[in-house]
Amino acid sequence: MVGVAPGAAAALPPGASCCRDVGPVRQPRAYVAFVAHASPGPSAGFVEAAVRTGYVNGTGSSPVAFLEGVYVALDARNTGIARALVSEVERWAVSVGCKDFASDASVENLHSYIFHRALALRKPNELSFFVS
Repeated sequence: MVGVAPGAAAALPPGASCCRDVGPVRQPRAYVAFVAHASPGPSAGFVEAAVRTGYVNGTGSSPVAFLEGVYVALDARNTGIARALVSEVERWAVSVGCKDFASDASVENLHSYIFHRALALRKPNELSFFVS
């Protein structure tokens, strides 16, 4: 579990900006999206997050900010954009009353695992899901 605390945002690469871009959201305190824009050029990446109020594996409080998705364009990776986007989510999470920040990834997705570890997220347990 990593606590959500306000802090300094990770720096974006030169020429990039990070802004809130939620579009039409029915519950703005429950969902958020941020987009990083390269200047000039197309969007460099985005992140989506939600507030989960039920049990979230590995956390000890509720509500929990949950990283639902993150994407950075191939030519913009390893530049700090993903970290900056996640920092924006962390600030938003504090503003809506979350104390914990969580995410998940498939065990087969090595890139996602490395990304989560780079964010200093710890793996509190490992689950297996069974279906018939």
